[in-house]
Amino acid sequence: MSENILKSVMSARPQVWVVDDSRLEAQRIASLLSRDYAVESFSDGAAMLERISARGKPDLVLLDWQMPGISGVDACRFLRERYDEVSLPILMLTARGAKQDFTEGLSAGANDYVAKPYDDAELLARVRTLVRIRRQAEASKVREEWFATTLQSIGEAVITTDANAHITFFNRIAAALTGWTSNEAMGQPFSAVFQALDERTRANIDDLVSAARLKTHAGGPLKPMLLRRKDGVEVPIEENVSVVGDGAVIVFRDISERRKAEKAAKGRADFEEKLIGIVSHDLRSPLQILALSTGVLLGRKKLDEIDTKTVERLRTTGQRATRLVSDLLDFTQGRLGTGIRVTPREADVHVIANHVLEEAQTIYPERTLRHEPQADGAGRWDPDRITQLLTNLTLNAIKYGDPTTQITIRTTGHGDEVLLSVHNGGAPIPADLLPVVFEPMRRGNIEQGDRSVGLGLYIVKDIVEAHGGAISVTSTAEAGTTFVVRLPRKEMPRHPRSE
Repeated sequence: MSENILKSVMSARPQVWVVDDSRLEAQRIASLLSRDYAVESFSDGAAMLERISARGKPDLVLLDWQMPGISGVDACRFLRERYDEVSLPILMLTARGAKQDFTEGLSAGANDYVAKPYDDAELLARVRTLVRIRRQAEASKVREEWFATTLQSIGEAVITTDANAHITFFNRIAAALTGWTSNEAMGQPFSAVFQALDERTRANIDDLVSAARLKTHAGGPLKPMLLRRKDGVEVPIEENVSVVGDGAVIVFRDISERRKAEKAAKGRADFEEKLIGIVSHDLRSPLQILALSTGVLLGRKKLDEIDTKTVERLRTTGQRATRLVSDLLDFTQGRLGTGIRVTPREADVHVIANHVLEEAQTIYPERTLRHEPQADGAGRWDPDRITQLLTNLTLNAIKYGDPTTQITIRTTGHGDEVLLSVHNGGAPIPADLLPVVFEPMRRGNIEQGDRSVGLGLYIVKDIVEAHGGAISVTSTAEAGTTFVVRLPRKEMPRHPRSE
């Protein structure tokens, strides 16, 4: 936007007004300048002053020294009361060559003078110089206004200072953070408005602008500290000071909300660490004792049929609780950012799948399970995690599939990767759940009294990504539900989880 304005300012035809009571002289000047400038002539100073009051100023005024009525010097003084030498340049034309006349004209506010009879080239050169200065000043003003508007509208506080470290610019965010209004702050010493404290020691921080000039505090990222507002309230901020020419630019922002978020995040992390401790020790220990105890009881020959079924039920329930505890532990570690831990070594997915199927068949003897291995199943993975992955998918199929249909586990070697799939028949996954089926706490067909927290598929996806693989699902009423996992045979970099 500012570039367009600048182009408009610089490309517009400069306006030059000639004030001379000699019609011939005015015509000669107009003829000389009209090729490059829009020239307008006035026969006396009063007409020119009336025009400038009504329609605004030109880029340059050529004033004849001697005119009837208002003289050139008087007209010059009048204009200087309203416009400075940069915003309205004035070139005096005089037929008198006395030094005191030139001095009087310059004292009245003229930028320059040309004595008559003048040389055309000299007049053109002086006009060109003054117009160029005027245009450059206008362009600088546009830039300053544009930058000031930009700095007022950005979301960070900005203060600029001059060579004496006095404030020359103070945007609305700076006013809101410091408690000083712009009118109060302008012209004040920076150190009087911006009072900073060391966040750790609470010691006053010396004038940042002076420190920046000494290169002891400048550049780099925003630095945290406390800002003492005008009302005495202390606000945590980040700031940066940069020396620009003789002045400085100070940029700072309020980080109160970020600190609150960091504190809340730390609180959550502390809680999650405690939860890991509870899950890994306080819950696992009694479950391990339950598993050992039921194993001992089942090993005895004195148990009758009813007692055996009761102990088997206890062991199955303990195994389910152990898997739930493991899922919670994996979920918590994933949320802490450490992710699922894997220890890759040589393994065979066919062997792993057979083991998973045998265990599931033992627990659910009434269900029909089938494993279909194809081609080479060797690769480098964490076999315990692949077992966990296939177990979760298989139990998911048992839980949600039609109990009258077969569950099929397929493990297939295919070039540099292996494919693992688990298929079950029955009602499909609802269409609205398919896009989020791998997210935690997302479940369908929840049965009454079901205590699962819906972490199984989430952890499956984490395990797959930890091995550099990918997982997908298709589910229709006609074809059933199939989860397909693709795993590279060699260890691959972990895929980042998108939050």
